[in-house]
Amino acid sequence: MEEISIKELIKSLLGIKEKSLEEFTPEEIEFFKDILALRDFAVSDFLIPRNQIDAIDEDLTWEDIKDYVIKHPRTYYPIYKGTLDHYSGYISLKDLVRGFSASFFNWKDFVKPPLTLPENLPIFKAMEKLKERDLKLAFVVDEHSELTGIIRIKDIFEYLLFSPAKCFRVDPEGWIKIPATTKLHLLEKCLNIGFPEGDYDTLSGFIIFHLDRIPQKGEKLSLPPVEVEILDADERKIKEVRLRKIS
Repeated sequence: MEEISIKELIKSLLGIKEKSLEEFTPEEIEFFKDILALRDFAVSDFLIPRNQIDAIDEDLTWEDIKDYVIKHPRTYYPIYKGTLDHYSGYISLKDLVRGFSASFFNWKDFVKPPLTLPENLPIFKAMEKLKERDLKLAFVVDEHSELTGIIRIKDIFEYLLFSPAKCFRVDPEGWIKIPATTKLHLLEKCLNIGFPEGDYDTLSGFIIFHLDRIPQKGEKLSLPPVEVEILDADERKIKEVRLRKIS
């Protein structure tokens, strides 16, 4: 989209005069471009797959929940009964910590109700629904109404706020150390690269798709547009990598 089109849209949305638009810095214009780019994203683009979710079974004892949270610290935890397919909402770490000093805590009083979204829903509409219900997390289902994962509002804001200056810490040789679950669109934005299209949206998915296997710890791979070193992995998944773009 042309920059003038963006300015016209800003003018229309904010009701400001044309001369005021010249006060926007190039960085602010880029931010507005990123907002507009969200029109091309669906819920699935920000999905955390179900096999990567740390969630709490509501039948656990309070002591077991505390142990689980200590071992798996997360901002929010989906709540389920038996299996993730029977999800009942989510709870924040902040609310769980309220009762950490007690031997008994009625934590279920703090569980937020579930919001279920289809994975092909435009992300703008998903954000509207989250805002309407004042929720920070939603459960995502496919066309068969089967749970595929979750989305978090914080991941959408991360996409908007990330810039090369605020992205991953790069060492003198150009390497960054990141979780294998990092979304490709964040890497594309931060490193100014483009990944080939495929049936994946995370770095882990990209690597496994092209290797057709899970690599072992210590392997070094050249997968344009990046080269990767596997820092941590097991037989089920890649956990952490070191990566830099190919010049």
